[in-house]
Amino acid sequence: AFVAATAGMQAALGRAAVVYRSGDWGRIEEGGILRVLGRSDQQVKVRGVRIELGEIQEALMKVGHIKEAAARALQDSLWAVVLWAGSFAEEPSREVRNCLT
Repeated sequence: AFVAATAGMQAALGRAAVVYRSGDWGRIEEGGILRVLGRSDQQVKVRGVRIELGEIQEALMKVGHIKEAAARALQDSLWAVVLWAGSFAEEPSREVRNCLT
């Protein structure tokens, strides 16, 4: 979404600066350099696809014996770590994969 640039932004980026609300955290440093610090949400891009890590975690938590789940993007891969409680009806990775597809 387009955001009207504040006076400070215009001074740092130039009068013709167009500013968009991207979901990224950033700051304008000395010399007008815009430094991106990270995301304000849990959205990541893996292999060109935008992914909400919270949605992955929610889907994992619906698997029967998973008590805790975390999803992270590392480099260009998506990783999930789970705390499994109870016995395995089948190989855990297969059960999790079946739930997520």
